Amino acid sequence: MTAPTGTHLLRWVARVWSIGSIGVLLLFLVGEGFNPTETTPAEWVGLSLFPAGMSLGMVLAWRWEGVGGALTVGSLLAFYGYEWLLSGSFPRGWGFVGLAAPGALFLGCWWLERHTPPPSPPLRAMSDRCLICQTRQTCQTRQSGLVRCRHLTRWAA
Repeated sequence: MTAPTGTHLLRWVARVWSIGSIGVLLLFLVGEGFNPTETTPAEWVGLSLFPAGMSLGMVLAWRWEGVGGALTVGSLLAFYGYEWLLSGSFPRGWGFVGLAAPGALFLGCWWLERHTPPPSPPLRAMSDRCLICQTRQTCQTRQSGLVRCRHLTRWAA
């Protein structure tokens, strides 16, 4: 088993945090006694962004980190913009950002996966096996960074 990478650890922090965030949002929904018949159309728009869009993004991020992270962060930014349009001010406190933070972590994992070079294969001793013909002989010659086997007339990097 290989040691976990930083991306692997970041991914699991985001996953555990997303479970906690969705759990807290569900507790608010149940604890507040949500009544859909008393909700205004303007409130429905806000609810579709936060918590619905944000939660959907975190669920999708377990499979598609880029899409889910972008949906989570995008829903939070759209919610802030919508609240600013309605009331002329942004929501106060760090609660909204804290609940949506796993989306940013998922985006970080997605970005790191695409911008981190793959690990190089383990090096083998030249005297163990020929890399080209796989015999247990030292039949290789090196020239300009390439390896040539005496048994086969191929060059390999």
